[in-house]
Amino acid sequence: MEFLVSAGLLAAVLGWLLGAYRRVEELRRGVESARALWMADTRRRNDCLGDFEAVFTPLSGAGNAALFELLEASRLALTAEQAAFPAAAAGEPRLRRCLRGALSEAEHSEHLRRHERLQTLGGHLRTAMYRQAQSERLLSRAARLYNRALEEPPMLLMRHALGFEPCVLPPWLQRDRPPPDERESGR
Repeated sequence: MEFLVSAGLLAAVLGWLLGAYRRVEELRRGVESARALWMADTRRRNDCLGDFEAVFTPLSGAGNAALFELLEASRLALTAEQAAFPAAAAGEPRLRRCLRGALSEAEHSEHLRRHERLQTLGGHLRTAMYRQAQSERLLSRAARLYNRALEEPPMLLMRHALGFEPCVLPPWLQRDRPPPDERESGR
């Protein structure tokens, strides 16, 4: 009788640990997928940026401060894209500020507004930036759920033995707070 109780208890503990492992493994794959989507959207944005920059540069004038900032930030982003994920984030906040400034100038300058190709490329760039922002939200949420799952009791016991490490995101991605429904439900 004691053997059956012990075997049942052992089976319950193993089932609990296996369930926790499967959940964390699924969340880890979700983080990898979200990271790949973010990198693809960042590459797409950088491609649009290159096209926009090629048209914006000759039209805006050599002494334009927005142009200089855009070119410098663009160079940093495109160089960082070739490096690892954390390095790609280094110049991202600066690049976004520059892009907003250049897009605003292209939209509000009478001289630049007349160029249809520039306006079309600006629209493509805005769309690419929007998609990148959406994939950032997805990545941030996936990383938050994964890291939270690593802090649950069964994974605290075995995460190092199984090689699960917390997902570290750049600071500008970490500042996003979970939506109110996620904070209230504790998911």
